[in-house]
Amino acid sequence: MTSDSVAHQADPMNVLERARLVKGLAPSDVAKLLEVSSNSVRGWERGTRRPRAELIPKIAEVYALDAEAVVDAINWDTDGSAESEAG
Repeated sequence: MTSDSVAHQADPMNVLERARLVKGLAPSDVAKLLEVSSNSVRGWERGTRRPRAELIPKIAEVYALDAEAVVDAINWDTDGSAESEAG
């Protein structure tokens, strides 16, 4: 499955989870690579939290997605339903 096919799935809330699974990574693996908590990773995947903007390029690299797909997946432009990461 290519990053394009992962990014264009019907349910954008799970794009990150699907991409992580395709790469064979656990949330804890992603957390270590990005130097964040596993809870943060799970929150991004569920759409309940948003990462800091400066993490978007690293997230895109780890998940093998383009930055736009990451932004879409984490609902960057929502009405505030997802919490932003403090640090």
